[in-house]
Amino acid sequence: MKITKIFLVLLLTISNVAMAAVPRYTLTIIDEGTGYGSVGRIPLAATYASNTVVTLTAVPAPKSTFVGWSGAASGSATTVKITILTNAVVWATFDKIPLYTLTVTHLGEGQGTVDQSPLAISYPNGTEVTLTAVPFAGSTFAGWGGDIGLANPASKSIKITISGDTVVTATF
Repeated sequence: MKITKIFLVLLLTISNVAMAAVPRYTLTIIDEGTGYGSVGRIPLAATYASNTVVTLTAVPAPKSTFVGWSGAASGSATTVKITILTNAVVWATFDKIPLYTLTVTHLGEGQGTVDQSPLAISYPNGTEVTLTAVPFAGSTFAGWGGDIGLANPASKSIKITISGDTVVTATF
């Protein structure tokens, strides 16, 4: 019985020493930039043992984009892995997606409308928009102009790619 008690005390002491010898570190995530988003981490813990590999995943909110990592992580991939060796800080940068306006004006003595697809108040960079001229009865479509230059008047439909605020004129 005495040997069992000594063994148990020795085992508890060794266990406590082993647990005390494993350092624990914090991982702080800070979001920055003009946009919004969240960062998931696996495993999720308040502190991490040394050499723990943590997977971070950036999830941008609508109308935002993930730009990149800095601090203890780097790069622009939405998912990165870091190894915790000390207290670590990671910055996740999210920016708002810039939106641009498309303004369609009418010139000439005729009348008509321009259908726009997709129809929106503003567009993200790189959006392809189809414009279709629809002349009213007694009018003809004469051509396109504005920021896109002069386009073939025989084509009532054109596709443009938005890369900034754009003004297009339709002449009837």
